[in-house]
Amino acid sequence: IGGLVCYFSHSLGRSLAGNCSSTDGSTPSVGCRCSENGAPPMATVMSTIADLDDDTATWSDPVVISAIPSDPDSNLSPFIFPNGSVHALARSNSDSNLSPFIFPNGSVHALARSNSGRSNSGSNIHVVTATLWNDTSSYVYFEQQDLPEGIFLPEDPFLWRDERGGWHSLHHAYPNPTGTHAFSSDGWNWQTFWSCQHTPLFWMCNDTTGDAYQGRARFVDVSLDAGCRERPSLVFAQDGVTPVALVTALSPDPFGVDPPSGPSGSCRYATHDFAFTSIQPLHTPARA
Repeated sequence: IGGLVCYFSHSLGRSLAGNCSSTDGSTPSVGCRCSENGAPPMATVMSTIADLDDDTATWSDPVVISAIPSDPDSNLSPFIFPNGSVHALARSNSDSNLSPFIFPNGSVHALARSNSGRSNSGSNIHVVTATLWNDTSSYVYFEQQDLPEGIFLPEDPFLWRDERGGWHSLHHAYPNPTGTHAFSSDGWNWQTFWSCQHTPLFWMCNDTTGDAYQGRARFVDVSLDAGCRERPSLVFAQDGVTPVALVTALSPDPFGVDPPSGPSGSCRYATHDFAFTSIQPLHTPARA
């Protein structure tokens, strides 16, 4: 497209409230919260930079893509552990995690998540299309629950195509520090070897079958056991289709992954909320 386009979720009016001063990656266990202040539902918006060669170029004012739902519902979704403890989340104002693929002709095929339309209020993945990426009125959000063929996929899709035109997507298996891979020949009908089961709040994974990445990030000199490992994406070789590195947000402290601390990992809990961006090289097979 000759420039950059950034899709993100945003809600004007949100702010932090209470004591939110942090020290060494820790935030007070009480008092810090996100204040809605009557903020509107979170919307999916788009901003662009037209000229990458212009050092003075700035991002354009964000434009809302109104076709993608803003999920104003706030249905409380509890999960009761065998020991009787409860973790519950009010699913409201969720981010769409929109992951687009823009064709040379400017059209778009994308995946996005939503928390609305499902009886248990969990994330579900939808297809989004547009005839022209910068025409917000041309975006279409397909309302059916989940994907065709009843395929369930978790949050944070990252969409790309391989050298043969096949479609692929990485996802984060909330609340686990793991992710799954899905694939499709047409971008509509998806398959996965992932074995996790969906619960009213999140995904329960009893084994690692079908995991695209796991909670342990291995490097040459160290291995990190993640409390959270979310928002997966890839770095590609110069050909634009060969993945060479996995990028995730990573919280290296595994505190809080298991009950009774909660199922969501350390990056979701006060006092253990530090995180960083991890870039892990992949074992890419040599091409003949």
